[in-house]
Amino acid sequence: MAGDSTYELLWKRSGAEPRRTAVPENGLIIGRADECGIPLAQDQSVSRKHAQIYFENGRLSVKDLGSRNGIMVNSKTTPFAELHPGDVLRVGNQEFEIAASAEPYAQSVVSMAKSEMFQQSLLRDTVGTPLATLFHASMLLGEIFDLDELLRELLGLVFESLPVQRGFILTVESVGEPAQLRASLSRQPDESGPPISQTLVDKVVRSREAILVADAVQDSRFDTSASIADHEIHSAMCAPLLGRESVVGVIYVDSGRQVRPFQGKSLELLSAIGRIAGVAVENATLHHQIVQSERLAAIGEATAGLGHCIKNMLTGIRASSDLISQGVQSQRWEQLQVGWPILQRSIDRIETLVLNMLTYSRGGSGHREACDIAAICSDVVETVAQQAAKHAVEVRFRYEGSTRLDGDGRELHRVVLNLVANALDACETGGGTVEILAVGHPESVVVEVTDSGAGIGDEHLPHIFDAFFTTKGSRGTGLGLACCKKIVESHGGRISIENCPERGARATVELPRRRLEELGTQLHRP
Repeated sequence: MAGDSTYELLWKRSGAEPRRTAVPENGLIIGRADECGIPLAQDQSVSRKHAQIYFENGRLSVKDLGSRNGIMVNSKTTPFAELHPGDVLRVGNQEFEIAASAEPYAQSVVSMAKSEMFQQSLLRDTVGTPLATLFHASMLLGEIFDLDELLRELLGLVFESLPVQRGFILTVESVGEPAQLRASLSRQPDESGPPISQTLVDKVVRSREAILVADAVQDSRFDTSASIADHEIHSAMCAPLLGRESVVGVIYVDSGRQVRPFQGKSLELLSAIGRIAGVAVENATLHHQIVQSERLAAIGEATAGLGHCIKNMLTGIRASSDLISQGVQSQRWEQLQVGWPILQRSIDRIETLVLNMLTYSRGGSGHREACDIAAICSDVVETVAQQAAKHAVEVRFRYEGSTRLDGDGRELHRVVLNLVANALDACETGGGTVEILAVGHPESVVVEVTDSGAGIGDEHLPHIFDAFFTTKGSRGTGLGLACCKKIVESHGGRISIENCPERGARATVELPRRRLEELGTQLHRP
C-alpha cells in the first residue's frame, strides 16, 4: 500500500450519507456480481465485473474490465487512470470519491474476560448500594427468560436490599381486573401473616404511583378502610409495574406485624425495580401474543395449502370415478383403461401428501442403521425409469468411493426420489438429461442431482424450501422440498439448490458419515 496511507471510496448516494469502503491491499472489483468487493446489483448499467481498483508500484489505480459502458474519472472516459484523493470515479450511475487518511484506523479490543473483570469491579465498588441492586436486576433480564422465575429472582433482590418480612408480585390485565399472584417470598415461611392489603394495591394501580405507608393505622389516606388496621400492617410499600403504556402489576412488601418503618430511599429503589419488572411482564405478554399470531398464521397457511392440494386431487378422483362408472354401465371397457390410471395417480398423490405432512410436522424419525447411498440412488433410478422413458429423459447415475453411512434408509430414499422427480419435471416438456452423482468423502457423502431443464427463477430460489411454495401449479403440493430439508437436517446434513451456469439446476445434499452419538446432537420432535 502507498506509504502509510489508507484509501477509502466514498460512495455518494442520493439523499443519504456517503458509504465508506476501505480499499484492501489486494484491491477490489466493482460490479453487479455478488462476489465483487462493491456489488451494485440494482444498477443495470453496470457490468457483472465492471472495474478493478488496485495498487501498482505503491499507487492507487483503476482500470476498466471490458464493461459495456466504461468508466469515468473526473468526468472523463478512460480505460485506465491513477487515483488521487479528491478524484471522482463514475461506474454506471454510481459515483465514488477517493479519500485518504494519513493514519490507519485505530482499533480497540476488549476481551470477554476483561469485560467481566470490569463488571465484577463495578459490583464490588457499589456493593450494598441501590446502583448494585439495579445492575443485578437489569442483568437478570438477559439471563432468565421464564417470567415467573425472573419475578421470583427480582423479589429476592428486594429482600437482599430492604428490611422486608414479606413480598409479593402481582400482575393485572387492566384496571379493575383482579390481580394474579405471580411471585411471593417471606422471611418466616411458617407464619402466613396478614393478607395483602387490597386497598393499597388498588390505589397504586389506579394512581400509577408508588406508595409508602409508615403507619397504616394512622395514615389518613386509608382512614375509610378498616382492612389495613384489621390486618395489623404497620409499614408497607407498594410500587406499580409500569409497562410502556399501562400498569401491568404491582410489587408489594410489608413488615408484617413488626414495626420496622421503611425510608423514602427504600420506596425509590422499590419503584425502580418495579419498572424493570414491568418491562419484563410486558415483553413476556408481547412475546406470547406474537407467538399466538404466528401460530394462527401458520395454521391458516397450512389449511389453505392443504385445501388447495386436496381439492385438485379430489377433482382427479371425481373425473376418473365418473369415467369408470360410465364405462361399467355402458360396458365400454376402454373407458376403464382411461379412468383407472387417473384414479391411481390421484391416490399416489394423496399418499405422498400424507407422508410429507407427517414428515414436516414431526421431523426425522430418529431411526438409524447402516445404509448405502449409492444403492438408494440406484433404486431411485429404477423407480423413475418408466416415467423418464415416457418423456424422453435420459437418467444417468454414477458413484465414487464408499457411500455407506448411518441413517434412515427409507427417509433418504424419499429425499433422493423427490429431487430426481423434480429434475424429471423440469425436463419433461422437451426431453433432456438428469444426472445423479454420489461421492464418498472421508467425513461425508455428497449426492448431486443435476438436470438440463430451464432452471429456477431467481425470484423463486429464496423460497423453494418454504412449506406450500410450489412452481408446479396444481401438480405440486409445496411440501416435497420442505420435507427434504427436514430429513437432511435431522441427519445433521445440509441441502442446497442452485442454477447451473450453462442451463438447468443442481440439488446438492451433504450427509455426515459420523454416528448420531458422535455428532453431539440429539434429535427432537416438535
